[in-house]
Amino acid sequence: RIAVGYLEALDKDRRWGPAVDILSSKDLGQLQSPDLQDITNGALWRVAWSSDGQYLYATGTWRVGSRYPIVRWGDKGLGKPKTIGGVDSVNMRLVALPRGGFVYSNQFPYFAAFSTNGRKLFENRAPVADFTDIGDQFGVSSDGLTVGFSYKSSGSDPAYFMLAEQSLGKRIKQR
Repeated sequence: RIAVGYLEALDKDRRWGPAVDILSSKDLGQLQSPDLQDITNGALWRVAWSSDGQYLYATGTWRVGSRYPIVRWGDKGLGKPKTIGGVDSVNMRLVALPRGGFVYSNQFPYFAAFSTNGRKLFENRAPVADFTDIGDQFGVSSDGLTVGFSYKSSGSDPAYFMLAEQSLGKRIKQR
């Protein structure tokens, strides 16, 4: 079996929307499609089978409120959909783990791992700088090798990057 997620496709009523198909690995004929009844927006373009083939996972631009979750179907993709996790931006990668569960990442520096039953095992969220209204916290040294910036708007979390040392650090905001 091969799972295929689409950016969007025509449904049986000829409306565009999310779609996932399960195809035969022998001839690529369509075997079935998982239940997408409650998935009415976005797309499920990233798909992965669990390592034992019992679960099908999918994610992409599908949203629940302001979150982008993962959906899991049991029974080899034919079970009821279950929503797992969710982050603040589009999920970009989804990979099954050898002992069950999956890892996913999104367009920001973020990734997380979940067990087969949907329990979060760990997450790593790298800091993202917000340059909004940072004023004099943004600057470049006269030799161009050090850049000052702030992780938070209004310059409240100043930091620097030193190219020669390839180091990133925090700095004390001067008054």
